[in-house]
Amino acid sequence: LMQADDDAEYAEALEGQTGPALSVGALHGGARKSKELFPDFIHFIKQHDIVCISESKLSDTDIVDIDGYTAFYNNRDTYIRKSGGTLLLVRDFILKYIIVYEEERFKNKVEASLHQHYCFVNYELCRSVQWFTIDQHILGNKTLFCSAYIEGENSKYFNRNAYAEIEENLIYFNIDHVCLLGDFNSRCGQLSDLLTHVEVVEGPSEYNDYGLLERHTSDMHTNTMGHDLITFLKTCQLAMANGRMSDVPAKLTCKNASVVDYVLLSYCLFDYVLDFSVLDYNELFSDIHCPLNVTLYCNRGAKSSDNILPVDNGD
Repeated sequence: LMQADDDAEYAEALEGQTGPALSVGALHGGARKSKELFPDFIHFIKQHDIVCISESKLSDTDIVDIDGYTAFYNNRDTYIRKSGGTLLLVRDFILKYIIVYEEERFKNKVEASLHQHYCFVNYELCRSVQWFTIDQHILGNKTLFCSAYIEGENSKYFNRNAYAEIEENLIYFNIDHVCLLGDFNSRCGQLSDLLTHVEVVEGPSEYNDYGLLERHTSDMHTNTMGHDLITFLKTCQLAMANGRMSDVPAKLTCKNASVVDYVLLSYCLFDYVLDFSVLDYNELFSDIHCPLNVTLYCNRGAKSSDNILPVDNGD
């Protein structure tokens, strides 16, 4: 994880002087206002440059105030009690590199002082996610991020068309470097998420023509949305970091029983990843979910490597 003792020095580093890393965290249900009081929660936030919180359970009158960070809200439009939604927390000194996307019809819900950090579009965006970009000054290429909370199939708010809507949004944005992260409520079991349309003549059979290893997971079960997620990933040429990098097999992320929280990357973005990890469960952060972290190289272009291989832990 990337920490900075001196914000000014780190901000200068992000301009490309020292080539640091950008730390992005994903957390389920961590934005309820009482959690702002917990030192462990604040410590978690401050270990990251960007935090994507799913099922933030906030209303339009709630304010999350964490020193050194700016909050961008994507609250559920209608509800009986507070539920759903996403929250984006961005370290203040990288704000000028961030653009958050929202529909023009919701512009009046956004605080006027934050409009300079938004791009309001006349296009229907999937309400299950929150879109933002980081410009090329940080990661070498403009990169599209998607903070996601897709409700479970038993929820009254379940959106059966979520992946189709996200795919349409990706076509609209038309950006090559993409990272989606959050709670997808999709169990994929042992299903492969990779295209293998070109036969690999030499090398281990688990390799494919994109140089990525097949993922390995401890979650053997699938659900309907898991099958939809696999189709979506193959169609959009994205792949899971879970079970493919340092957490092999994929660490369970929910109730110590399933993998439903993911970091999903475009193939070209894997070469930018310094670290990916599923962090230990903390009951102060979430009811049943583990946090995620992905750390990306800054201002170096792609890190040179032939394949993205699991980290050798010496086991």
